[in-house]
Amino acid sequence: MLMGLGGIELGGNGIRELSDPVEMQDAATKNWTEQYIGDLIGTGQGPINSAANILYVGPDGVTVTVQSLSGSAGSNLIGFLQAGTGAVSRTLQAKAREAISALDFGVIGDGVVDDTAKLQLAINAARFFSKTLYIPKGIYKTSSALNISGVRVAGDALGYRNGSGTVIQGSGAHDIFAQSTATLDDTWIELHDIRIKGGLWGVKCRYMISSEWSNVVITDCQNGIQMGNIHRCRTTSEYVQSY
Repeated sequence: MLMGLGGIELGGNGIRELSDPVEMQDAATKNWTEQYIGDLIGTGQGPINSAANILYVGPDGVTVTVQSLSGSAGSNLIGFLQAGTGAVSRTLQAKAREAISALDFGVIGDGVVDDTAKLQLAINAARFFSKTLYIPKGIYKTSSALNISGVRVAGDALGYRNGSGTVIQGSGAHDIFAQSTATLDDTWIELHDIRIKGGLWGVKCRYMISSEWSNVVITDCQNGIQMGNIHRCRTTSEYVQSY
C-alpha cells in the first residue's frame, strides 16, 4: 500500500471493516450504498414499466415489494399503446375500464352460488358509467329480480337455444329481469345473447322505449315477457317457452 498526496494506492487490495459514512467526506460502504438506493426506490414512484419499481432485494437479502402489480392499482403501473399511427400511450387500467364484466364484481356462474347481489352491483356500475355489461358464459343463480332499467347487457350465446352460453337462472318464485323505475332515463333496456330460465316472469317491464333485444331465450318461466307502453323497440331472434 502506497500513500501520497494524490491518494492511496492499494495494489489491488480492498479496505475492510469500515464504518458506514457519517460526515460528508466519509467514504461510502457497500452496505450503506445498497441501503441508500433501496430507500430511494422504496419511496419513489418511478416510470411505468420499470422493473426496478417492482421488487428490491435489500442488503440483508430480503426481497421488498416496492410496487405490486397484482394489487388493486397494479394495472395503473403498466403502459398500453394501441397499434396504429397516432395512437397515444395510456395505462392498462384505462384500457381495461372501457368495458365492464360481471366477473369484475365477483360473480361465480356455477349454478350453485347465489350471484344475485353481485350481478346487481355489476348492473348498477354499467348504468352509472353508461357502459355495456358483459356476462360471460355460465349459469348465474338468482334469488330475486334484477333491475336492468337503463342498461345494455350482453352475454355469450352458444349452442342450440343458448343452452351452453350465458344463463340467468331463477328460483321459480321471482321475476328475473325487471324494471324497477319508470323515469325517462330508465325506460330503455338492451338484452343480447342471453338465456333466462326459471322465474315468474322472464322479463317484466312497464315501459319499453327505444329498447333492443336480440337472441334472447326464455324457458321454464311461468310467464315470458311483459312489456307496456312500447315505443321504438326492436327485437330479433327471440324464443319464449313458458310452462
